Amino acid sequence: LVVNGRLSNMMKTVSSVAYVAILLPLATLSASCTNRSTTIPGGKNVTIERGVFHVKTPWGGCDTEGHCVGTPIQQRPLVISFHGCNSHAPVLDYHRFITRTEEVAADLGWYSIMPVGTKPIGSADYGWNTKGILCGAPGVDPVLFFKDIMSWVNINLCVDLDRIYLAGFSTGGFLALELGCLYPNMFRGILGVAASLSSEFLKNTCEKSGAVTMTTIHSLSDPLVPYGGTFSFSSQKGLISSWNIKNNCSQATPETTFDSETTQCLKYNCESEGKYVPVEACALKDMDHCWYGGRSGGFPTCTPRAGDIDSTRYVFTQWETHANLESR
Repeated sequence: LVVNGRLSNMMKTVSSVAYVAILLPLATLSASCTNRSTTIPGGKNVTIERGVFHVKTPWGGCDTEGHCVGTPIQQRPLVISFHGCNSHAPVLDYHRFITRTEEVAADLGWYSIMPVGTKPIGSADYGWNTKGILCGAPGVDPVLFFKDIMSWVNINLCVDLDRIYLAGFSTGGFLALELGCLYPNMFRGILGVAASLSSEFLKNTCEKSGAVTMTTIHSLSDPLVPYGGTFSFSSQKGLISSWNIKNNCSQATPETTFDSETTQCLKYNCESEGKYVPVEACALKDMDHCWYGGRSGGFPTCTPRAGDIDSTRYVFTQWETHANLESR
């Protein structure tokens, strides 16, 4: 059984074969906002050929009394948030509850999408087959599902194509990081919480692809996705090292951006082809496998402590700050 995104006994580790990125062309995304769907402020589930996802859209505008109406006619940022491998039902309600990504996105006037993973045979867990951990139906490629979601987005939503972000917890974080390696030019930022990637995939694919801002947040004592890595996936130090190579980062000493009794964040201020593409790593002491700073989901070992980073609000603030700096 899986709790709070924990990896079940049904989970399979990825073999040590070398990974080769197959960069299939994505649908050409449109910058126009004409003929888009009506606003879905409460959110709705959308079913497409390869799966189901939940989408919530912002209001077009609000008056001084707080009455919000209309369909967005200006492009808005989009965050896609991937859940971890778990059997909580409904799986998206649980992910929404512990991460609050949809809440924060709504506060900022962003679109948000949460896809649903698939189940391995004989398991109650929903998850993703990724480069580092397999937790999905055999043979199902979540990258193809993601591409279909983006095709739907292009038809239905008024998204700022320069501000698409990915976030993920546990195996969902593995998937967010993987997509950041395969299609770096599509995203403004990537967040992986309690996540990593296969060392071979990092070396053979990720280091050779384009630059994209990345934040990783991890516990030094994570019992399920160890900070030091395993034979299936890289340590956090290895992940940061590979991403610095990917982002052409020459900064030897990182900047401390968050420091408390429980958490420290270090940021490498990288630039690549004239773009600011920082790489940031946050580490927490004595914490379980959790969405850090979020709601505990009923697990005492995931209860936020004084000094813990709030993963969701922290990274959204960073993303907004970076976008504002670049727009000047």
